[in-house]
Amino acid sequence: MKSLGNLLRKYISENGLTIYKAASLAGVNRTTLQKVLSDERNASEELIQKLLSVLKLSPAEKAELKELFAIQLMGEDIYLQRQYIKKSIESMAGLDSWFSGISGTVGTLSLLPDAESALLQDSALICGLSAVRQLLFTCASHMRRRGPGELLLYAPGNLPALKALLLSELSPADSAQPLELRHITPMIKVPAAEATPLTNLDILFHILPFTVSRHFRYRVYCFYSHELLPEPVQHAFPYYMVSGSMVILLSCDGQTALCLRRPEIVSHFRNLFLDSLGKTTSMMLSQTSPTTILRDMLDRDLSPGSLHTLEWQPCLSTFLTEDMVEKYVRPDLPGRDEIIRLGCARVRQLSSMENHSCIFSRSGMEDFAQTGVISDIPSQYAMPLEIPDRIRILKSMYCACEEDLEFLRLTNPITFRLSRYFFAALRGDDSLTFCGVDAANSTFNYIEITEPSFLEAFRDFYQYLPESGLICSKEETLKAIEESIRLLEEIL
Repeated sequence: MKSLGNLLRKYISENGLTIYKAASLAGVNRTTLQKVLSDERNASEELIQKLLSVLKLSPAEKAELKELFAIQLMGEDIYLQRQYIKKSIESMAGLDSWFSGISGTVGTLSLLPDAESALLQDSALICGLSAVRQLLFTCASHMRRRGPGELLLYAPGNLPALKALLLSELSPADSAQPLELRHITPMIKVPAAEATPLTNLDILFHILPFTVSRHFRYRVYCFYSHELLPEPVQHAFPYYMVSGSMVILLSCDGQTALCLRRPEIVSHFRNLFLDSLGKTTSMMLSQTSPTTILRDMLDRDLSPGSLHTLEWQPCLSTFLTEDMVEKYVRPDLPGRDEIIRLGCARVRQLSSMENHSCIFSRSGMEDFAQTGVISDIPSQYAMPLEIPDRIRILKSMYCACEEDLEFLRLTNPITFRLSRYFFAALRGDDSLTFCGVDAANSTFNYIEITEPSFLEAFRDFYQYLPESGLICSKEETLKAIEESIRLLEEIL
């Protein structure tokens, strides 16, 4: 990667300036500038701004300069980690149309004769990433057509070819039968290599979007290894997928596959998977009933400590009253009294937290103002809030933000987008939870992370957000809340 000093030296030269002239025009010390250009001294933000005022740079050049300045401040590893988390969270927002069922496409993949032929042969060798993707896609499609089935997959979650298998299940035809995929993925145990945090994050974010598919029963398990590939590599195909009466062996890079159909070989890999399963930890917990969801939320925040959330809507349950809980729980709901009791306990739990922050989107807050629906309360047991109660909640939010009782901030919609179907919660020092909510707002799938490298990465990301330009200021957040209140009051 280029150094900041070399880049500044290049821009000064391209502007037809000497170092002395540039320092004079910008009003900076020439000796200081020379040390910055030689990478003997770090540049200050003031120096960068003064140089930008005299250098004629394109928007792309300014962006490159600011990026290298940010790397100088925080170090390349931390910079890349923060950028990766940001881009991964935004990439999930880009899939919202799939999760909501608006789009029925699965990319450009289709059933190909060569892939179908390979599935019928024993010892068929498939080469090339595109061909392997088509093979996995075709395999999943065949399984769905035959009826309910199960796929057993042992491979890193970020193996490129796997995305085709998962995408095939986002929006299958109405007549297709849902599959169950049990997936074992290795992760690197920290500290094993310099790239560990990014490698583990890459695996996680490849897995996460597919946990809320309406048609895909996806269960993920992980184990920790000192490296993703077996050591030593004793064979060319360390990963595999068992499908019905066939096993597909996958190469280290996922670009070569070998289809085997001999019953004794298929049985061997099925037993190998089941044996490996006993040495893993489940990464997913799926909840659908109101009582189990509420009990799970209560248990997750049982210990005192901080709670930091990143979600489409603000954490509105914090501002509910116990009277509102009783008022809006559906009257015909089985076990209503128990749900009210648990709901009130949850409200008390959230309101009593001393260190609670929430980063949320303006569109999520506006959706609540317009509909009265709280997205983190399952739709099957709560009615939409009436307008006067929406106003009360938004006013409580306003006061909490204004008086700094909670850190409430809007995301900057230009620089940071959030998905309406996922939220992240960092609990204290020992738990990071990702929750995926299906389009009907009725099923919650949790992935709970306790691996220190994830916790450290997201703790750093939450601390970085206020200074990043990815979220709005307190004043901008208050203004947006006030605007939603005013619009509701006009309706009344």
